[in-house]
Amino acid sequence: MNTKVVYSALAIALAVLSPAFCGEAPQAKIFVQETWSYPPWDGRLAKFGFGPEEMYRRLHVAYGAFAEKHGLDVIPVGTAAEIVPSRNSLFKKPDFHFNGEGMYLQGLMFTARLFGVDARKCEYKPKSMAAERAEKIKEAVAATLAGAEPPDPPPTAE
Repeated sequence: MNTKVVYSALAIALAVLSPAFCGEAPQAKIFVQETWSYPPWDGRLAKFGFGPEEMYRRLHVAYGAFAEKHGLDVIPVGTAAEIVPSRNSLFKKPDFHFNGEGMYLQGLMFTARLFGVDARKCEYKPKSMAAERAEKIKEAVAATLAGAEPPDPPPTAE
């Protein structure tokens, strides 16, 4: 995974979309969604030569640099996904897409970031989700927006 590729794709999208949005709605604000790293079972990680933690770090740096250069705000879904306990339970197996838990996290993050609400006060939770799990996800979103960073990964045995 090359962060220059991520950055370049974002720059192309911004160059194409920004004039259209800003021409029609000059008051519009453009946000960048920080995506998440693949779960450990995704075979592409082996091709990249690093794990989910390094993928997250690279994505985080690329999205942050892009947003800073272009004066945009970031919706840090990827950071919240790294902070939430039992991160890998956010994904459908065998791929890297969010399941219902991940979509809940993403929805809370967008709502909290775009509308300035405290995710911890959200009363909605999916019927299929345990209340304790919903609280952990809300806490991860709130912590991310308060500036929390994911913990350092444990050292690997050499």
